[in-house]
Amino acid sequence: MDKFYILEKRKLLDQVYKIISSEDINIVLDMIDDIEKETSTVIVYMKNIDDINTLNNYIFNSFFKKNIKLNKFWITEEAINKLDITSVNNIYNQEAVKYKFYTKVFKKDDYIFVVGTTLSDINEIIKIINKFIVFISIFSIFINWLLVNINIGIITRHIKNIKYLLRDIASLNFRTEGIKTCDEIEDLSRSINHMSNSLRKAHEEINSQNFRLKELLSNVAHEIKTPLSIIKAYVQGIEDGFDDGTYLDIVYDEIGKIDGLIENLLLWFKIKREDKKERKIDLLKKLDEILDKYRLIFQENDISISFRYSQNDVFNILINDDHLDIILENLLTNAIKYTSNKKIDIVLLKEGNSIKFEITNGVRNLDKDIDKIWVPFYVGDISRDKNFSGTGLGLSIVREILNRYKLPFNVKLEDNKFKFYIYFS
Repeated sequence: MDKFYILEKRKLLDQVYKIISSEDINIVLDMIDDIEKETSTVIVYMKNIDDINTLNNYIFNSFFKKNIKLNKFWITEEAINKLDITSVNNIYNQEAVKYKFYTKVFKKDDYIFVVGTTLSDINEIIKIINKFIVFISIFSIFINWLLVNINIGIITRHIKNIKYLLRDIASLNFRTEGIKTCDEIEDLSRSINHMSNSLRKAHEEINSQNFRLKELLSNVAHEIKTPLSIIKAYVQGIEDGFDDGTYLDIVYDEIGKIDGLIENLLLWFKIKREDKKERKIDLLKKLDEILDKYRLIFQENDISISFRYSQNDVFNILINDDHLDIILENLLTNAIKYTSNKKIDIVLLKEGNSIKFEITNGVRNLDKDIDKIWVPFYVGDISRDKNFSGTGLGLSIVREILNRYKLPFNVKLEDNKFKFYIYFS
């Protein structure tokens, strides 16, 4: 540090030396005060004389006039002789006042210049600074230790919370943990919370699917058990000779019900798995084909059909052909089963970018059943006495298809009329 301090002061003296050496002597003499202020140095000068004592006394007194009190100062004759070729640097230790005086002596024309600057007792300053650094270091170490322990405590607490959170999630307790640290731990907590919410939804969906599967199996067993019991009873009657000629027809009818139930179940599971394979279909043309197909059934059941649509609109939709047949036929057969006024109204119209399909039939006393129509194997009481009764899977299959295509649909009960509507796109 001491050597570096002296080196910096030497650079300052060299700077003054270059300024004076590069200017005309008359200009230099006029700007001495400015140079001193700019460089924080003291500059004295006099014309070169042969008497070394007179020279030293003059320079000594000149420094004194500038408030530089020197106990030791002397320019040797040897130093004066060197000034013709170079400058001379010296450090004068002023022991009584505990500082040093660093000078550069050089010649400029007929003048001898002495540029000086004081050197503080750097060793004493360094000792004080070192003590201060030690105290600051100890204090910093203590503060850092304290902060590190606080941070470790916070991090450890959050990590424990995350550990307990993961343990709860593993135990199917899908809760979340609110951690606010504005760092990677908060990001980790947010990700785990998101995972927990996703797992909770998946778990609820699995439980719901399991419940529906159990309910489905129970309904299937119930639906098959009834016709099997009937078949068993009538087969026993045939064996016992009680057949009046109708027993075998009843057996075949019940076998047909079981066969239809199995076919609908297979269709339902097939729709859940298979690709949609969409293509452009004219919905108006498809409805005409299906209505023509059911025309004989309408006549046999004395049902009138009203079909309204705009003559100028095009009703092209993108859907699987088989899926569209299932939707339209199930809704139509459902209307046939439940109509109470022997009327079915079908409307096809454009609404914005969508095509609205609406089918309406009259019905009585079904307010309690409105929320159950999409449930598998639900069959309204009004349809059980009809020859057109089905398995109760039709609307469940329709809902499954519509959900796959993300098509809006619903059913309303207004003025004793069922109104189904679907928005095709």
